[in-house]
Amino acid sequence: MNYVRQIRICWLCFFLLLISLSNGCSTAQQEIATNKDLEKYRKVYLQKPKADDRDLAAGVLSRLQRAGFDASESDPEGLKKMAAAKDATEPTLVCRFHFISNWDYDRTWYCFETADIYFYDLASGELVFKVNYFNPNSFLPENTELNRLFIQIRDNFFPGQPNPFRDNPRGPYGPSYREFRHDL
Repeated sequence: MNYVRQIRICWLCFFLLLISLSNGCSTAQQEIATNKDLEKYRKVYLQKPKADDRDLAAGVLSRLQRAGFDASESDPEGLKKMAAAKDATEPTLVCRFHFISNWDYDRTWYCFETADIYFYDLASGELVFKVNYFNPNSFLPENTELNRLFIQIRDNFFPGQPNPFRDNPRGPYGPSYREFRHDL
């Protein structure tokens, strides 16, 4: 082989390695800020997203309440007023979520490409906990992926307690606990 062909093969192998590493991220990931005691947080305010046509905020709010949080919904201006007052006697979180989803024409439901749920401390504004999901080729409905994210949230904020998202085989959110065939 000549020298140019060897260089091309090396570059091709390098790019294939980069592509395989970037496409292998299909599981939910979590990130916890260091030295944070997550068990002390029980009150959560869900910040309303600016554009939520399918009202996913209601699903996230109900899951927060089912997870064991004292959760309510608030707009950004109300959260700013609460943070400025700083009269909270108990540690309080602000929950924000962002998502990108698409319609699956074969299965007739929406699927997340990416979903991020962030928890910030209300008083300091610091990121306390983050869980996210990324899979551009997902075949599962949004409810299933939200429940999988809330399994991690419940396990981190309420360790050692039964997890209603994991331990309930039927579930109140429709087909969210069934495994779907994706080889149709």
